[in-house]
Amino acid sequence: MSSSRRSHKSDNHKHRTNPSLGRSRPGQSEPAPQPVTFLFSVNSISIDDDFPREVDENGRWRLPLHRDAFLPQVSGDLGDLYRWSNGNISRADGYQWYQGHVWYNQSNLVHRYKTATMFFWDQFLQFATATKDASTSDMATAPIPDNRWYPLNFRHDGGLSRVDEVGEYPYLAGQGASWVPEFGLQSYNNTNSNAPISTGLAGNITTIVGLIALSCPEGRLDNVLMTQRAWRHYEWRGHPYGSGRTNERGVVVSIFLDPENPQWSTTFTLEDLEWRGGALIR
Repeated sequence: MSSSRRSHKSDNHKHRTNPSLGRSRPGQSEPAPQPVTFLFSVNSISIDDDFPREVDENGRWRLPLHRDAFLPQVSGDLGDLYRWSNGNISRADGYQWYQGHVWYNQSNLVHRYKTATMFFWDQFLQFATATKDASTSDMATAPIPDNRWYPLNFRHDGGLSRVDEVGEYPYLAGQGASWVPEFGLQSYNNTNSNAPISTGLAGNITTIVGLIALSCPEGRLDNVLMTQRAWRHYEWRGHPYGSGRTNERGVVVSIFLDPENPQWSTTFTLEDLEWRGGALIR
């Protein structure tokens, strides 16, 4: 079973303290720990209208399980790769895309942490996610858990909602989060009058980035991240562009380890960030 689906105990720290930086000599100031970082990209994905559609028992179209049903991906805004560093976003320069992979300094392959596909299907089904790039792998013949589309689900950690395709709850942990409308999560609100006040959103990074990408029209993500600075200091500050959640709009989100921060951008530190850390968005 994937480590991202194991049960994890809560930890209020954003990232672990670097033990190698824990001591200083008398008279010296304490050096700050290196922040956890990761790189990410967002590409658009569309369904090929010429591919035969499948329907469910209610006559509604199903999301395809075959890679041939999807058109080639369209590279994200300006083909950009972004860096998340301790709650802040910057553009990651010096990287190149080649044959579906990211390279650093032209010769070093950048390690992919995870990739997911996310669709806003329609107002009834809303969000659906797949744990792989749906345009390069056939879910119809894939093993569990890569063999299907998942609805949006959450783990509850007090008032913190950890988004997880196999989470226990189909609704948010807390109430009153300001980011709910812009992310299109109104139907996921917790209607229990005794629910705690929301303390934020965490969990699967690919899904969080997908929600952000779908919150704005196609072609606006770079402005949202780099001009509006909508996701900054672990807070969602919003943008003026209106919703990008049109029927059957899809994105492929890829998360990469940061080769410029090899000690604190690892599979372990990113799993820690997702499943044991605090809110990534408040």
